[in-house]
Amino acid sequence: MDAAMLRAQRSGRPHRLVVAARQGTGSGLLADVVRAYRRQPGAADVEVVFTRDQIDLVRNGSADIALACDHGVLDGMEFSELVKVETFALLPLDHSLAAKPAVSVADIVQDELFRPLSSAVAPEAMLDEIVDKVAMGELITMVGASATDRIGSAVTAVPVVDAPPTLLVLTWRQDVPAATRDAFVHTAQRVAAGTRASQPQGPSWVAPPRQPARSP
Repeated sequence: MDAAMLRAQRSGRPHRLVVAARQGTGSGLLADVVRAYRRQPGAADVEVVFTRDQIDLVRNGSADIALACDHGVLDGMEFSELVKVETFALLPLDHSLAAKPAVSVADIVQDELFRPLSSAVAPEAMLDEIVDKVAMGELITMVGASATDRIGSAVTAVPVVDAPPTLLVLTWRQDVPAATRDAFVHTAQRVAAGTRASQPQGPSWVAPPRQPARSP
């Protein structure tokens, strides 16, 4: 959606919270957070905008809050850490590593089919396209655990034991009303804490510490 259009919509509906997220980020976490927040008395209307540029939408004022993976692009922004997401390799079912309980980064990157997501497909590609390419034996790649809920039956996901986890965060504009921001962020922290508590502790998962919001 055009940034100017989003800003115009926001200005006409002051008690509204625009949340930007990349499709599939956090799997069901975003839905659980939004539903839990909406049940609170006095909650602002929530509009979720799906985009690949969620951080940019917050920076330019088109969105109030973004759910994103922290890849070192949050300089100068306030944020709250929610959950660390383990890394999985996506493999076709007939791949030699597909039946293993876990693999290493070296196992994956030395495979001739391996491509990092940044170069495996076009930037606008959706997860369905990535999964189709894996299923056809055209590539293998690594993704966060949240993506494994949507891979279907033609692809398997294997934990990568020594890959660093992806940190899922909420970040926001500094001029978001504090009460609205805090209510949404605290709801997200509570939901994320429940997600961590219920996550199965496989060979590559370590329960992360609860950390407060940080600011520059």
